[in-house]
Amino acid sequence: MQLVALQVNPIVGDCLGNAERLVAAATAHAAADLIVASELSIQGYPPRDLFYSSALIRETERAHDVVVNWSRKNPGVSLLFGSLLLELEPNQKEYNAAYMVRAGRSGVM
Repeated sequence: MQLVALQVNPIVGDCLGNAERLVAAATAHAAADLIVASELSIQGYPPRDLFYSSALIRETERAHDVVVNWSRKNPGVSLLFGSLLLELEPNQKEYNAAYMVRAGRSGVM
């Protein structure tokens, strides 16, 4: 098993740009079995009050689509990355979560 740890420098609040940087870095290591990126790879760190921004939440969803689409094109590699998880029910909470994508499928760890 080949494991790669990515060190990408995300920009706080630039979700789509961070997703593009993440998949560009992951593409360079697409022969790996598992690529692991850092905490809040999509939103940047520390997000502070951005977690509560509806614009950031929408951009996060679009950024996740970028990463999932990358995984469809690279189905043999799993990519683990950190991102915001929004729980709407019952109390609308935001979490710093780990996502795993592989072959166009995404799940929260």
